[in-house]
Amino acid sequence: MKCYQLHLELVGCPFPIWRKVILPAKLTFDDLHDVIQCLFQWEHQHLFEFTVGKYTISDPPDSSISFAMLEYTTPSRMLRAYRTMLLEQIKKKGQTFQYVYDFGDHWLLQIQVEDILDRNSDEITCIGGENAAPLEDIGGIPGYLEFLEAIKDSSHPQHTMYAE
Repeated sequence: MKCYQLHLELVGCPFPIWRKVILPAKLTFDDLHDVIQCLFQWEHQHLFEFTVGKYTISDPPDSSISFAMLEYTTPSRMLRAYRTMLLEQIKKKGQTFQYVYDFGDHWLLQIQVEDILDRNSDEITCIGGENAAPLEDIGGIPGYLEFLEAIKDSSHPQHTMYAE
């Protein structure tokens, strides 16, 4: 069975936050979104989108297709994540694409195809990672860095709030 080994790294953080996973090529981008939510311990509370080449791949509720989205993406370049399989868009080792989760906090992951494998298993396997992922709704990279500073310093004005 064709599988991908992907390296997913959070962009913009001053220290590395990444995960490495092996998963079947037959998954959809919606499935990959679910895997990412699990890997980074996020809670499916926000919209997401992938950018793969010239395509934007997302599953917004119909009412949430905003003018902002349409300004940057023509409908012919928008694909539905629940219909689009990874193997339709991921073609080669070394290929990169992006995932954005929570358009407010703007968690941006750079995803690289490290390898294309043939395996006897269709299991999804996390094979590596570094550092804890940011909490949901913490305020993007600046908010996450403030959170980390506050929980380390008991005299920080936000320490008690974050420690709870």
